[in-house]
Amino acid sequence: MLWDTIKPGQGALIGSVVGFLALAGATVFNASMERTRQELHRTEQRLSLAAALSAEIAHNVTRLENQLDNVDHALSKHEVISLDEGIAGYGAREFNDVYESRSGDLGLFDPDLAHRVVAAYGHMVTLRYALAKDTFDRKLADAARYMLGDVKKTGEELYLLANVQATQQDQGAFLRKT
Repeated sequence: MLWDTIKPGQGALIGSVVGFLALAGATVFNASMERTRQELHRTEQRLSLAAALSAEIAHNVTRLENQLDNVDHALSKHEVISLDEGIAGYGAREFNDVYESRSGDLGLFDPDLAHRVVAAYGHMVTLRYALAKDTFDRKLADAARYMLGDVKKTGEELYLLANVQATQQDQGAFLRKT
């Protein structure tokens, strides 16, 4: 039989090789599970960031649209727009809290989307300061509407990204349970 031909030193060698292979296999399996867990965590972070930025952009777009409506109304009457009428609006702190606190996480998005998010917030800052000016003419109002349209598109894209990822995540969790 095979056991009769194995010498005592060879048994220890075979046992250590089998133990090493089991340890190597467990390490590879653990690394695979860790990568899966980290990818799930990154997906959840991407989802929460997209949802938070989308909500913040939607809130700011609504406020900026209301302010631009006030500007359009004043321009239609050929009135002079002044800061006393409340068009300039709100401070920087309430306008981009999520963006400031989580801007380091924009790398979770693809580079094109991250660039558009940064550009959207740049447009909102520009619009906020443009609305704080004493003079506002029709060309500036039209440019502001155009910029606001770009910001709105980026917010909608973030909203769709958050909803699509949430749906895919829910479907994946359902399939894993069944």
